Amino acid sequence: MADLAAEGLQTTPDLDAQNSWESVQITRLPQADTHPGEPVGIKIGSLEAAKIWAAGADPDNSSGTPKIPSLSRDASLATAGSMMLASHLDQLPVTAGRVLEGAVSWRSIARAQFVNPHATLRDAIVPAKEVQAEDDLLSVIPQIVESGFVFVRDRRNVLTGVVTTADLSRTFDTLTRPFLLIAEIERRLRKIIDRKIADGSFTKEELSAAVQGEGRDPAVSAADLTISEYQTLLGSREMWERLGWQADRKIFVKALDEVRQIRNDIMHFDPDPPDTSPLVGFLDWLRLQHPKD
Repeated sequence: MADLAAEGLQTTPDLDAQNSWESVQITRLPQADTHPGEPVGIKIGSLEAAKIWAAGADPDNSSGTPKIPSLSRDASLATAGSMMLASHLDQLPVTAGRVLEGAVSWRSIARAQFVNPHATLRDAIVPAKEVQAEDDLLSVIPQIVESGFVFVRDRRNVLTGVVTTADLSRTFDTLTRPFLLIAEIERRLRKIIDRKIADGSFTKEELSAAVQGEGRDPAVSAADLTISEYQTLLGSREMWERLGWQADRKIFVKALDEVRQIRNDIMHFDPDPPDTSPLVGFLDWLRLQHPKD
């Protein structure tokens, strides 16, 4: 039944295995996972801060690789401060072998010395939370917000990094910046076009002429158009001249097409973060044309 399989169909029971005719049910073949093993959510282990020690994560140093910058309870405050400066970190784990006993930070040292000028590192140790690299980022955000940081362990149960609230801010900036840039671009384009309708430079009929696809209602405002339809509208030499901008029409439309492509990738949740520089450049262009918007 290769012909059926080629069409994505199967029979129950299998006709090739049957010696006699009987009732047969035809159903679709199960759809294979086209991205096996691809994570559905964002794992905390995917953050750069969560794997800063991964390359040299050998707490016993048996392979000669750099040891994780951790402290013992008997270390001095001078050692702790020096290690934080050398590693560009604000928190360090306090460990006994592979066991995480707590953490020391600039904040905990300052608090300990405020209470007791003769404080030792033991006085500056605070409880520390740890998570697994495979944990979903969203599920551990409350712990990071509450404590200010968490240490991350990999599948070998080895500490590989520390994720802070600052790292969360950077991550969400990377994730949300493209959406915010595109949102402002679309709002500005709509305002520009609607302003031209209001002053009579553009007509609603001309907007409707740019609408693509059957069954669409006539456009009554710029909000009824897609980005590709903005391209059609503003790509017209006549409409561009009515826009009254001192800019090259073809270059503008090409830049707008870059915005469209990035927008499509984002809305289809492309796992690779987009290059936002075309969005920033295009948005600067719109802001320059209408700085008071």
